[in-house]
Amino acid sequence: MNQEEKDALKVVFAHYAEQGYTHAKMDYSGSGDSGDIDDCGFIKRDPATQQTLAELDLANRSTDYATLEDLAGNILDDSSVGGYENNDGGQGAIYVDLLTGQVRIDHEWNVITTEEELFTLDLFTEEVEA
Repeated sequence: MNQEEKDALKVVFAHYAEQGYTHAKMDYSGSGDSGDIDDCGFIKRDPATQQTLAELDLANRSTDYATLEDLAGNILDDSSVGGYENNDGGQGAIYVDLLTGQVRIDHEWNVITTEEELFTLDLFTEEVEA
């Protein structure tokens, strides 16, 4: 992210921080070689408990939504969750503190588990044993 993009982001963050929002939140998911930013918005958290008190969804695809969507893509590309869209994929949420710019990623990888079980069949009696 270049300095111009960082400065524009600070302006957006300051606007929502003035309204009492504490974090930007961006949800993402992917699998099978494609991934998407699913939702973008801002949340208000209680500073003592970190409990979410209010959430503002920017689903109207506003300019601010596009700004957060681009930011999420950059964060995912630069983080260790790059590749969340491959194979069985993954999903998660990105939280950015509006005042400090600190990023937290709550990520989940999708994993297939295979369990093996043996069955035998006696062809003459047609009895199945596990």
